[in-house]
Order: sequence, then structure tokens, then C-alpha cells
Amino acid sequence: MRILIVDPDPYLAEVWRFTLEARGYRVDIAHRFDIALAMARGRRYRALLVDVGLIGPEVPALLAAIRHEQPEAECVITTEFGLVEGVVQAINEGVYAYLTKPVLPGELISTVERALEKQRLERENRRMVAQLHRANQTMRELIDNIGSAVLLVDAGNQVELANRQALELLGLEEEMLRGRDADSVLRQCLAPRALDPEGVGIHLLSTRRQGVADLELVHPRRCVLRRRTVPLRGHDGSCLGRVEVITDVTADTECLERERGITAALQRCFLPEITPDVEGLDVAVRYQAAWEEARIGGDFYDLWALPGGRTAFAIGDVSGKGPAAAAHTAVIRHALRVYASEEASLATVLARLNRFVYQQMADQDCFATLFYGELSLAELRLRYVSAGHEPTLLWQAQGQPVTELGVGGPAIGAMRDGEYVEGTAAIPPGSALLLYTDGIVEARRGSDFLGLDRLAAVFAQRAAGTSAQALADSVYATTVSFAGGPLHDDAAVLVLRVR
Repeated sequence: MRILIVDPDPYLAEVWRFTLEARGYRVDIAHRFDIALAMARGRRYRALLVDVGLIGPEVPALLAAIRHEQPEAECVITTEFGLVEGVVQAINEGVYAYLTKPVLPGELISTVERALEKQRLERENRRMVAQLHRANQTMRELIDNIGSAVLLVDAGNQVELANRQALELLGLEEEMLRGRDADSVLRQCLAPRALDPEGVGIHLLSTRRQGVADLELVHPRRCVLRRRTVPLRGHDGSCLGRVEVITDVTADTECLERERGITAALQRCFLPEITPDVEGLDVAVRYQAAWEEARIGGDFYDLWALPGGRTAFAIGDVSGKGPAAAAHTAVIRHALRVYASEEASLATVLARLNRFVYQQMADQDCFATLFYGELSLAELRLRYVSAGHEPTLLWQAQGQPVTELGVGGPAIGAMRDGEYVEGTAAIPPGSALLLYTDGIVEARRGSDFLGLDRLAAVFAQRAAGTSAQALADSVYATTVSFAGGPLHDDAAVLVLRVR
């Protein structure tokens, strides 16, 4: 990283150059402001160290000029004790900090490194916000092309989002629809066109109660609409809103199953197709979105290659308010990859991810549980960290107990300064890892939950000599069998076996 020092004192500038270069920075020096401005026009700097006394009363204009040439650079000013007015003017121009001479080397280094860290976080935030916007656009494009009218409704029964087909059906612009009571809008727009106008209210009521109902319209043409309501639930089971799917079923009596796949499709569009080409590793995924209590977004998993022959993998569960959960899932998954690529410790990776999620999504009540691991087949060693997620199960050999891997810290985004602890484990050939979301262990029969002990017993019994896919399928089948039918929550299983 390159830093520009602007100071008329050659001796002091050289001392600062020596101090900063000892920390690995590349440093240029300018003793006059016009020279500094010319250098800023020809070379990119990450930080500027400027003596306010050099530029005197022209502080605002000159700092504005140099910031125009280096808009992303952080500026730290130095000043003599008496130049308070210049300091205030400089800070108003967006200067990061000021130091009063004489400046100790430790104070200089600390301030510069804080400024560079702020700059790095701002770059990352801009990148992640752009990803969030793209994810929102992806979701919008998806629901605009599914062939049914879709309304996303919050817990207060207000419309948050309507796709193109919904706007055409209701004959409204999106600006006129957003924020209005969903039931009132449907009644006002559909009742005048219904075969039984008085039955529209009953239709709305039955949909709320049963989840699906048909309504026959006669204007502008005779048709039958099928309305399906899917609740959106938070991590704690609280109601965050619902998805309204309205489909013309006049000529398509087979569309019910297609409708049931809409919510699952919305979620799967943010999940990767895992087809790893990792020599010595067998990987399999089993994912199933619940229907009656499906959440757009929520459960996710990922696996990718890192430098040095390492394989990174993750599984998690994102909570959020309403339909934005899908976009949050995509952004968190992408952010994890970005931070994992920085060659930091796993604890640092999750700490940075936690800080990003807390800063960007705290006002949206978003957090995520997550298990993240890095596997080195050359060393037969696993490094891992958990952020409030269900413990991963490790099977190493026949006859040995299954090990629970749960070292880590709090859920991502739950608090500003979450601290995380990294764990390690040996992974000899033949060993297997089972990662899963809470939809597996919280599967229930009446008031009885499957639980971790039952899951570990099934894993231990079937791990020996079983492929990763067969093991993932077996765990899921056992869960469904225990529940006696479809699961009431999304369920994801990720299995990694060392060959």
C-alpha cells in the first residue's frame, strides 16, 4: 500500500517514512502542496498524511482538490497546537483524523492503520451492498417470470412487493399497491369481476384458514383463479408475513404441484449446485424445502476450493424479516467466500462476517447461524468454527463414538463484537462429516423431537462403508420417517467423506 506524506520539514518527513516503511508501506514525500497535488494526479495512494501548517488558511479548497484526485484515500492531518481552526475546517472536508505534533511513532502507526482498516471496510461494504442489490434484482426477475401472480405480504398484512402478473391481474401500479392492506386490495379489485362478488370475502377467509382456495371470475373473461398462501416464519417460529400466489387454473388442472414448487424454487435459486471435483473427497447434499411453513431464504450450504489444496465448506440458517431473507442468504454466502479468501484465521473470518452483517442488516433483524470449516487432505486435518449452529458430527472409525464439533461463538449478526474460537480435528481416511440444519434435529412426532442423540446414533450406525450420497439420503429418510410425513421446516444435509 502506498502512502503520501505532505510536510515541509524534511527531517520529520524522513522519520515518518522510515517508521511507515518498517511496517511494509511504500511511502512518497512532498514538501510543497503543489508537488503533492501533482503526485496525487499521477499515482494512487491509500492514505495521505498532510501537515495543515503547510497549507494554512487555504485548507478547505486545497484538501478538496487533493480529495478530488484521490477520492478513496483516507486523509490524516498533523497540526501544531494552535491551529484549531484549520483542524475544524479539515475535518469538515472529510479528513479521517488529526494528530498534534510532536507525533510518537506508535501513535502515527496506530492512526494510519485504523484509517486503512476503515477504508477496507468501506470498500467491502460497497461491494456487499452491490451484491445485496443484485440479489434483490435476481429475486424480482425470478418472481416476474414464474407464470403466476405473486404478492409478498408482511406481518401487518401490508403488501411489500408485487410481481408483473399481480399488477396486471389487479390493474394497479406498484406504487399504488405497496403498503396497502392485502385483503382489502384483493377484495376491491376482484369482487367486481367475480361470479359471486359476495363470496370474495369468504374466499379470503378460507385462504387464510386452509392455505388454498379457488375464485371464479367472469370479467373480462371467464376464468378460475387459485390462490395459495404460504406463511413466512422467523427463526423462532414467529410470523413474518406470507407469500400470496394466484394462478389461473382454467386450462391447467395440473398446476397445483407447480404452484407448490414456487416457494422452493425461490429458495433454491440462491443455493449452489455442489459438484465438487476434489480428489480424495466424496461430497453429497440433501435439501428439502418445507411447504406449509416454507421460508424464502433460510437454510443454505456451500463448498469451494481455497489456495493450498484446502477445501472450504459451510452450512447455515439465515433469519430475516419477510421476503428479504432470500437476498440476505445470497449476500451472506458471498461475503463468507470473500472473507475466507483473505488467508485469515477462521475465527477472524467469522468476526469480519459478523461485523458486516451487524452493520448492514441489524435494522432488518437479520442474523444467521453458521458452521464453517476448512479441510486439508494433505494434512488430514480439519479446522472449523461455529456461529451458534447445530454441532457438526464427525465419524472417524467403526466402534469409536461420534464426535460433536461445536466450538465457536454467537450467531452471525446477533451482536456487534462477536468473538469466535477455532477448533481442530483429525480426519483419517474413511472418516465422515455430517452437517445439517435445525429442520433435521427438530423434526417431531407429536411432542417428541428427533434430537441430536438419535441423529448421532443413526450416523454412527450407517457411516461405515457408505457413500456420501447414500449417507445423506439415509439421514433425511430417517428424519421423515420419524416425523411420519412432510417436515414442518426446511432441512439441509451436507456430508463429506474422506476416501
